[in-house]
Amino acid sequence: MKKRAEESSSSAGLTVAGLVIFAIVLVLITPAISRAWSLLFAEDEDTSQSTREFYTQLVDTITQLKEGSKTELLFSLNNDFVLVGFRKDQDSFSGSCQDISLDVKKQLQCNGKGCICLCEKSTFTKEICGSEGDVCNPFELDVIDTKSDCGILFVKPNIVTTLAVTKDKIKIDINSLNSRELAN
Repeated sequence: MKKRAEESSSSAGLTVAGLVIFAIVLVLITPAISRAWSLLFAEDEDTSQSTREFYTQLVDTITQLKEGSKTELLFSLNNDFVLVGFRKDQDSFSGSCQDISLDVKKQLQCNGKGCICLCEKSTFTKEICGSEGDVCNPFELDVIDTKSDCGILFVKPNIVTTLAVTKDKIKIDINSLNSRELAN
């Protein structure tokens, strides 16, 4: 009987030790299982959301910037969008900008005002800023890029850049200081 009690207590000890080891292993591998599960079954991240957040930050920065001030901010566009700015007296732009052929039209809400637009880029046409998904914000000042090779503010897709923003009495000057293409 004593032998059976010893076997029983030793068996119980092994069971407890086994459960403790199992719990430790489970705690250690749970993050890996969770990550694998999310990679396999999670929805794709909406990359357009981050681009729209950069655009909103730019518009907010310009709105809050006082006359005679300047600032710099990081700006990023994914492959589906471009950033375009217009002077008050400019309704469209047709030509080449940063080695890209463009046909851009200012939206009606910006007539007679300077404007900054986040426009969806189509790979099948050179026309941009004409779809419902485009977002534009009008300003009482001209929006320009004095360092641009085409005379308008234009930031091409799939890029991260530092924008220098200067605001004076007549214009908002937005220059791209350095740009780097995003890795796909």
